[in-house]
Amino acid sequence: MSAAPGIPFQLVENNNTNGRMDLTGLATQLGINAAIAVVVILAFNVLRPNHTMVYAPKVKYAPDGKRPPKVGRGFFDWVKPVAKVTDDILIQTIGWDAVLFIRCLRMFRRMFYGLTLVGVFVLIPINIAATSQTGDQWPPTTSNILNVLSIAGINTYGNSYDKTGEMAWFWAHSAGTYFISAIVYFCLWRAYSEYVNMRQQYFESQDYQSSVQGKTLMIMNVPTGLQSDEKLRKWMQSMTNKYPIQQASIGRRSGMLNELMMKHEATVRQLENVLATYLKNGKVSDKRPTMRVGGTMGCGGRQVDAIDYLSQQIQGYEEQIEHIRTNIQGIKSENYGWVSFSRVGWAHATAKQLKNGVPSKFKTGKLSSPVIRLAPQPNDVIWRNMALTLAARRSKKFFWNIVYYIFLVIWFVPTCLLSASSNIKNLVDIIPNSETFSKNNPFLISLFESWFAPLVMALFFLILPSFLRAISRRQGYITKTSLDRQVLGKLYLFFIINNLLVFTIASTFVGLYKQIQSTVSNGDTINIISLFRSNFNLMAKSFANVSTYWTNYVTLRSLGILLDLAQIVSLLYVGFRKVFTNPSPRSLKEFTRPPYFDFALSYNLLLFFFTVGLVYSVIAPLILPFALFYFFIATVVFRYLLMYIFTTKTETGGQIFRVVVNRMFVSIVLFQLVMILILYFKSAKLQTYVICPLPIITIIVKIVVSRRFDPLAYYSNNRFDQEHAIPSVDGPGATISRRNRIGIRFGNPAFFAELPTPMVHENVQHLLPQVFSGKVRGIEENFTSKVTRKKTVKHMSVINRGDQHDLRFHAVPANELDIDDGAEGLDGVYRYNENDMTPYPMSTPMMAHNTPVMGYSQPHGFQAFRRPSDFDDPYAANRPLMAQEYDHPTPSSAEMDSGYFGNESHQNETYEMGAMHHEPSYYPPPSAGRYGPPRG
Repeated sequence: MSAAPGIPFQLVENNNTNGRMDLTGLATQLGINAAIAVVVILAFNVLRPNHTMVYAPKVKYAPDGKRPPKVGRGFFDWVKPVAKVTDDILIQTIGWDAVLFIRCLRMFRRMFYGLTLVGVFVLIPINIAATSQTGDQWPPTTSNILNVLSIAGINTYGNSYDKTGEMAWFWAHSAGTYFISAIVYFCLWRAYSEYVNMRQQYFESQDYQSSVQGKTLMIMNVPTGLQSDEKLRKWMQSMTNKYPIQQASIGRRSGMLNELMMKHEATVRQLENVLATYLKNGKVSDKRPTMRVGGTMGCGGRQVDAIDYLSQQIQGYEEQIEHIRTNIQGIKSENYGWVSFSRVGWAHATAKQLKNGVPSKFKTGKLSSPVIRLAPQPNDVIWRNMALTLAARRSKKFFWNIVYYIFLVIWFVPTCLLSASSNIKNLVDIIPNSETFSKNNPFLISLFESWFAPLVMALFFLILPSFLRAISRRQGYITKTSLDRQVLGKLYLFFIINNLLVFTIASTFVGLYKQIQSTVSNGDTINIISLFRSNFNLMAKSFANVSTYWTNYVTLRSLGILLDLAQIVSLLYVGFRKVFTNPSPRSLKEFTRPPYFDFALSYNLLLFFFTVGLVYSVIAPLILPFALFYFFIATVVFRYLLMYIFTTKTETGGQIFRVVVNRMFVSIVLFQLVMILILYFKSAKLQTYVICPLPIITIIVKIVVSRRFDPLAYYSNNRFDQEHAIPSVDGPGATISRRNRIGIRFGNPAFFAELPTPMVHENVQHLLPQVFSGKVRGIEENFTSKVTRKKTVKHMSVINRGDQHDLRFHAVPANELDIDDGAEGLDGVYRYNENDMTPYPMSTPMMAHNTPVMGYSQPHGFQAFRRPSDFDDPYAANRPLMAQEYDHPTPSSAEMDSGYFGNESHQNETYEMGAMHHEPSYYPPPSAGRYGPPRG
């Protein structure tokens, strides 16, 4: 086809092969994906009833009242409970964060209902009509059918663009940009309004109202002069006379304790794995295991006996931990603390009052003033980062942000290479003598084009989050959930810049490579700037053509969602570990636990597909039904995953929503800027000027939304508590009892967490004397399962090694491997939905009862600090400590952090509501050196 008369010279693009490949590849991928999807769904329905450990682990671990609806064993019995369950029931069973994720999916799905309606039923017919009236692309053929459905075919003659053609057709695209922006604005406003209502419901929920963190403020950057409990309390009370402070507690320096605890747990796990392999099949292996120590990356060092070395390492860590814990009185205070009120409304009102900083008259020096925020949940705190100064935190953030941006730029290179492989025409142009092969193997080429680049990008999606999480972890964030929000921000920026903009722009420019190469090979000079300026339409057309790749990618990810439902990887992994390896008892027990849901990665996927669909919604509306299908499938799949498989690690009440909304506004602005450029490249200048105000309108909408909703989302709006404050009860006439009705337990778990005891299978317990030299004796300890609530007996093997410390091992019977009910280690402290955080006297698990290390007696006032039982308070998920009223002095925060209150003369006394009772101690004798009472 020849160019239309009067059209200036432009580079010629050969689209015949490219168009056929796009259409064939898209159809091929749709067919293959549909076939795989049917197989995956069938496999899921067959495997689900017989593999509840993989497909419904939450049912076993969920407490009463929080179990998901029962599902029958029928083929599609799971569909009705997933589809019919209401948000109110979901809040009880899966939590607020998970419900918010489902609501976000619902928002995107509803949004794309409107976008698909505008794109498919309005813009595509207009594109077809405009193409048939303005160019020579009609009737459509297999080589140009996708151009006819997009903006690319309007005013196009052959491979050239008529800059003087009919521009009135582009008014539809200008109006479509406004309509689509309005749909997104409306859905965002509605979703934000629902989010604010959900946040207030969260603040008023029984869980939050009964939690200590809801009534507690976190104070960072505390000056040296205020680093004591009493000084911190008086200073805070002076700023908030209206609301009486219940208690203040300054943080304590843990030093190397956290690191020692982590090293100890890692070494215990390593010893368990070594013993599981050495004692496999119920007999001792011929060769004793060895390991290399002291080397670098497997080189150098010396060969040692693995069992003896690891045992000595564990005992060494335990002795260091014991030394730090027994010398708690000498531990210095830190620059952070906690202040508690007796009502949630008072804490929130105080935090809101001081959110912009401490008033100048209350500042204690020239240094940065303290920062006051609502307290996070104790299990959310990253304790090693709590004591960082503001300057140290800023320097860490700055340095690792530089590392992140360097990585972002370096990744431009593989992105450009990947973009070249996404369009077979680009490879044909770049690789010599490849055109013949592509013509002779059209099916193979279309399969490669449709699967290779999307598959590589999908695999990269799995690797990148771990790297970005490692970077964010070193930036000094004080909570794990704030770290997740930072990971989401980094993931979004990376994929928008690298996987969307750089990928699309590189694909567009690679499309010009052949023309530039031909011009240069003929000896002609070429001005790159003039070349691009005179071929803006070709760039716009190439940009539209890249939508075929993103359509392929969306369909591939839709298949990936179904694979997530089938849990094929988890099923194969668990089966492989059981059959081909020798997992330790701890590993087998942990296999049964429901995994934690990765909100950062999942939200990033939703944002990415929202951005891709939005950017191409007007340029190439064909992508919209595929994006809508993805969100529809994702809604069903994620509802099942969150109801029956995954669990939330730390409940925040949906704090991540603001990060999601802010990124959505960035995506809207990006979409509007792309439309401005595309219409400008199409020489539709008047239509371009009309949509230029849209980015400014979006910024205004963002400001209005933030001012309207953010204050209502941050703090509780319970005006009754805030307006009905009582005078301070801490005056001279107040009794000690009234001042100490509630004790806060926001201590570093490294001071009181139970050290893990090495586990072995019960059927190899009799082989331990052959592994360790010494006499073995068995003991039994009463234990109440934190999951089933059944009382059982722990079988322990104690190996007497003469002058050395005795070694203790927990022999786990086979019938206890199907449930993980331990609470050992730093993470085990907050693992269960109960108030069992009493700081017991501590010793080491590998040191036997006759080891005189830390056999503390029951402390004075200990029973006053016992947590209520789970049956009394089922909502006490992560509250650190609730003390009953008593008439004796409160232990200092240092003593509380250690778990040791001193005063052995009150060994058998418990204090309950001011009355003193004498009862037999349920502690081991002072020489026992154990953690505390048996759980029986």
